[in-house]
Amino acid sequence: MRKKIRAFKTLCVLLGIYMMLLLPLQTTMNVKADYIPATETGEETEEKSEDISEETTEEDEILTYSDDKEDWCGFIPMPDQEEAECIGISDDSELLKAEKNPVSYDSRDYGRITSVKNQNPYGTCWSFASMAALESSLICEQKADDPDLSEMHFIRYALPDENITDPLGGTDNDSVLYVGSDKMNQGGNITVYYHALTNWKGVVDESNNPYPDPEDNPKPVSLADAYSNDIIHVQQYYRINQTDKYYIKQAIMQYGALAGSMGYFNFFYDSDHSAYFADTNYAMNHAVTFIGWDDNYSKENFLEPGEYINKRGETKYRTRPKNDGAWLVKNSWGPNWGDNGYFWMSYEDASLGVFSVLVGESEDNYDHNYQYDGSYLSLQASVDEHTITAANVFKVKGREQYLDAISFDSPNAVVNYKVEIYTNIKNSEDPTSGTLISDATVTGKTKFTGYYTVNLP
Repeated sequence: MRKKIRAFKTLCVLLGIYMMLLLPLQTTMNVKADYIPATETGEETEEKSEDISEETTEEDEILTYSDDKEDWCGFIPMPDQEEAECIGISDDSELLKAEKNPVSYDSRDYGRITSVKNQNPYGTCWSFASMAALESSLICEQKADDPDLSEMHFIRYALPDENITDPLGGTDNDSVLYVGSDKMNQGGNITVYYHALTNWKGVVDESNNPYPDPEDNPKPVSLADAYSNDIIHVQQYYRINQTDKYYIKQAIMQYGALAGSMGYFNFFYDSDHSAYFADTNYAMNHAVTFIGWDDNYSKENFLEPGEYINKRGETKYRTRPKNDGAWLVKNSWGPNWGDNGYFWMSYEDASLGVFSVLVGESEDNYDHNYQYDGSYLSLQASVDEHTITAANVFKVKGREQYLDAISFDSPNAVVNYKVEIYTNIKNSEDPTSGTLISDATVTGKTKFTGYYTVNLP
């Protein structure tokens, strides 16, 4: 039974978290309304790669790159967000025995992968990897047949150069403002910028905002453009630790593709086999999309052991993986790079970062998204206790509305939670001073680190 929330009454979303050490203070409320308003890191650090300097022939679109392929990337690691709590499964666990993953898997065989895109000529890999993963999950969830989502719109509103307050005004005075001169080569990170998507700044179709913007006539940033043209709302975002190979494979089979980060350097790439293995984590500088795996992919396909000169001019020694096995990866450097735009990456790669799952729904799933978080998870509360309770209080705008769901962000995996809803709050300093809607109470447990939308009864 859904509880109707009357207009201009205060509403408290109370969230209890159990067995959790760190809680980000981010909660949103998703409602159905009976009206629609008029508007709505390695040990060594290399220089951050920012630019892509290839040229494309008009005739066949074959790319001619410089030797410094690592300079075409654009991923910037955020230390506080480049982690996901490891769930962990030992090789002899009962779960692994009962639900063993196949030896190899390729999401392309099931029609779950969209075409290979080309980020040329900018350092925007993070947006391309994110949209590719989201496109695949939409296909898997039967929310779209062959989606083509706009990377440019994501870039524009993950790095807005004007303050954009959400249509309900909740994010006023809490925003991110890009003050640089070249956002296309600024670089980015899905583990942070996904907040722009969960804030409902998109996602839009590629036709609405094609990549890239014309340099002489870029599309202006605006409230209407940010919020009014969306076709997909991101409602779930999960991060999976790179060592949780069992769960990564499970997620690829369920969602088709996962966004991930890595360190790309020329001296680790075997162009003959389109195979990559870095035995040293110089720096994460590139975002890609993982679409499958092969446990028997031969370690002999990676570069032979030998000396190489790193970016600092130092002579180092490169090794091969100790074991067979590799991830199948979709890149964003066009179909003429690698194996038709794909390559293999060893399970043992030292530069591998966390894996990200994005799950979207049609934009008409809810009418409003009550929120206060226009920035990117800049405030967290550390606690020593095993239980923490936090609340957000919202004032409902408009006529009567139905509260359908709430969202929260957890930096820990396997967390028990309890959601309680109070209406008509009498004391602003006591969120429980209103009326408890007991029928709307929900309990559950998260699986991965990330952002969850919980439907209410």
